[in-house]
Amino acid sequence: MSLDPGSRTAELMQQCAERRLQEERSMKELVEQVMETQKNVKVAQTKLLKGRRQMVQEVIEESRELLQRSAEAAKEEQRRRCELISQLRALETQPTRKGKLVDLTQIPGYGLEGEMSVVELRERLALLKETQRCKEEEKRDQIIQGKRAKSRALQNTVEQISLCRAAMGRSAALRWEEKKAQSAAAAAPSRDERVLELQRRIREKAAERRGQEALLHVPAPRAARPKQQVSPGGGREGAQRRRCR
Repeated sequence: MSLDPGSRTAELMQQCAERRLQEERSMKELVEQVMETQKNVKVAQTKLLKGRRQMVQEVIEESRELLQRSAEAAKEEQRRRCELISQLRALETQPTRKGKLVDLTQIPGYGLEGEMSVVELRERLALLKETQRCKEEEKRDQIIQGKRAKSRALQNTVEQISLCRAAMGRSAALRWEEKKAQSAAAAAPSRDERVLELQRRIREKAAERRGQEALLHVPAPRAARPKQQVSPGGGREGAQRRRCR
């Protein structure tokens, strides 16, 4: 199959155009990659510079601190040297003591009465302090014992008052019971007198009825005795009435 020269030229031109487009795309991608690489390189350079600056700053700070410490140490050493030199000079200029040492156990020997050595004076002073302390403790104990005795006496007084109040209460209760018993005893004879008076009247009525029956010579009809109910207070009176009949 033979192709037309015009169509073949168009096909070649199209292939050339596609190849050119592909090359342009490749070039564009390559340019983008190069730009991205350059950008990454710049970022890396920036980070590297920043890290170097930070390291330099840290080194400077450490050097400054070391210098400051060295200066302070040098000042302290100089001060110690000056102080030591001053002490040595003071020792050199101080006069030496000549003579014997003081014996604290020796009596001065001034001819005074009751002379004592320094050691004896210290012992006497310690003894006086101990005696004073013992006296103060004894006085304190006496005060405490006195307070305790007063407290016990006060407590005993309170207990006695309580006992007296209780006894007075019991005495009042006993007096009230005695008065109550006396009142009951005084009321009992009057009750007995009423009973006796009632019995006397019953006997008089019974005698009067028997006299009337004797005059009439008619035997009195015997009526049935009704059952009497014994009340709590009238049991004794009913029994006495039955005995009288």
